[in-house]
Amino acid sequence: MPVLIAGLTPLLASPAGAVGAKYADDFNGDGYRDLAIGTPYGAPNGVDRAGFVSVVYGSAAGLGPSEPAVISQNSAGIPGAAEADDNFGRAFTSADLDADGYADLVVGTPNEDVGTVRDQGATTILWGSRTGLSGGAGVADHAAVIDGYFGDVLAAGDFTGDGYPDLAVAQRDYTLRLYKGPFTRTGAPKAVITKKLTIGADKAIAGKINKTGGVDLVTVNSKTTQVLLGTSTGFSATGKTMTGGESATVGDFDKDGYGDVAVGRGWADVAGVTAAGRVGVAYGSSSGLSTTRSTWSISQSSAGLPGTPEEYDHFGSDVSAGDVTGDGYADLLVGVSSENNRGGATVLEGSATGLNGSGAWWLSPDAAGMPHAYGTDFGNSVRVRDTNGDGRPDTAIGDCSANGWRGAVWSLPSNATGPVTTGSKIISAPGTSAGSDLSTEFGFLLG
Repeated sequence: MPVLIAGLTPLLASPAGAVGAKYADDFNGDGYRDLAIGTPYGAPNGVDRAGFVSVVYGSAAGLGPSEPAVISQNSAGIPGAAEADDNFGRAFTSADLDADGYADLVVGTPNEDVGTVRDQGATTILWGSRTGLSGGAGVADHAAVIDGYFGDVLAAGDFTGDGYPDLAVAQRDYTLRLYKGPFTRTGAPKAVITKKLTIGADKAIAGKINKTGGVDLVTVNSKTTQVLLGTSTGFSATGKTMTGGESATVGDFDKDGYGDVAVGRGWADVAGVTAAGRVGVAYGSSSGLSTTRSTWSISQSSAGLPGTPEEYDHFGSDVSAGDVTGDGYADLLVGVSSENNRGGATVLEGSATGLNGSGAWWLSPDAAGMPHAYGTDFGNSVRVRDTNGDGRPDTAIGDCSANGWRGAVWSLPSNATGPVTTGSKIISAPGTSAGSDLSTEFGFLLG
């Protein structure tokens, strides 16, 4: 899901356009942005790997409470039932799809069996309200097939530029469907536009790359990343592509008015070092990815970056963009989930020439002021967003291995120079305070 930050909303947009909620992730409409956390391998009510999602609500004090509630297919008003290996929460995105002033959360259940159709998958809208997410409706699958994994690739944004957010769903058969908003409370869109892709998608994010039309769509697989420009009639593919990966984000790193694309490749080799990891950055232009500027490849061997490439560091395990330094340039937060069998994250600063290693700094789970919880994958998920409304994006970092693989998420506030450990807190996996021994991998995905 795209990250919205103060001063750059038009570029990273997916707030609900001209109508509805101000922010695409304010589920209770209180003016503070909220954080969704996906736990697709969790076991609600003891059902192994059925999956669940949680929402930690923003406030003037930041994210809270410290241990969020569980929303699963066993929750009241949610279609379906929690079944083993469904993986509810394996993908999710958000927008005010029914234009009622409250953002909604769209959750994928890619391994849902529907009748006799194995792994057909399902996509569910959880409706926002004054009290937060409550109830839901299913989105119709227009290609019900075995191993269809409907809901595995989701993104929301006003792709057609009409002021109403839409939902994009990509499937394994290279089909991309654009469900046009606004939606009714039955989960029905205004219309459905189907497009055949030439490049498959394992993930998709919404973000504004060029300056015209609707929000654009970035699709990613292990080999290729492409940009599909939003238009009034659907998506238009652009010519240039970049190397694929496992995660992606959009931010205007050089403040030229065009969104730039950063792709995390945590499993990439670096100079023969297995899975040391790297990040690729391609700059935006009026036609999508720039054809005149080279893609920059970043690793821990790049000048100015902390650390060195080591086996299975996974630099680029996740990426997120936001202006954490407050200078108007989007910065890049990079997860390094297995650094020294502990993990961490690197912040790369934007500038007039784009991203570079100058001024990069390291965020460690063992830094002074950080609340402690032992794990080995700090940085497997990262997100930047302003959850307390002070105009400075906060930083969320997940470690799905923490506390015996129950998982945890750290929330770091920001001051005038960026994220700080003073005042940071841990968001614990549901059930942790009750002494649950259930491994959930909470913090596997941050929305």
